[in-house]
Amino acid sequence: DTGDIVSMHATPIDPNENAQVLHDRLAVLGGEMLVESIAPFVRGDIKPQPQPETGATYARKLAKDDGNIDWSRTAQCIHNQIRALCPWPGASATLESPNHTGPIRIWQSKIIPSIDLPSGSIEVIDKKRIVVGCGDAGIELLELQAPGSRRLDAPSFLAGHPLNSARFIASTRSDS
Repeated sequence: DTGDIVSMHATPIDPNENAQVLHDRLAVLGGEMLVESIAPFVRGDIKPQPQPETGATYARKLAKDDGNIDWSRTAQCIHNQIRALCPWPGASATLESPNHTGPIRIWQSKIIPSIDLPSGSIEVIDKKRIVVGCGDAGIELLELQAPGSRRLDAPSFLAGHPLNSARFIASTRSDS
């Protein structure tokens, strides 16, 4: 969008807020701003301002491949990828285990800075927590989904998908 600015409002983004939650929150905020701005704009009290060119960036259309997780990246990058791509196209990784080999969609995560595991290695803690090694730390997977299944929290996922001897294998991302 390169149109003039009629009204602006800064809002913080929580470090665990995903794209869907942010979208819904911004929709409410945008509606409130619209109601506040229409009358002053019609009266001529608000003069549209051109957008500054500094800080402007081009955002290409998201593709399904953008969701492929590269576990060698930093925990912060992977956590941000999961948040940014929820709900679409979604973040996913290929799980390789004796019980299942294939994609797993990851809906929610948390950074675990004190974990030192090889990239893509999985550690199950107390039969209810799933931690995966990243390039510099770990990510706890809080909500996952196997193909044809519903979204599950980690303990529920583990109840039906034991992850003994499991790991996430390298995914490739498309930059197109």
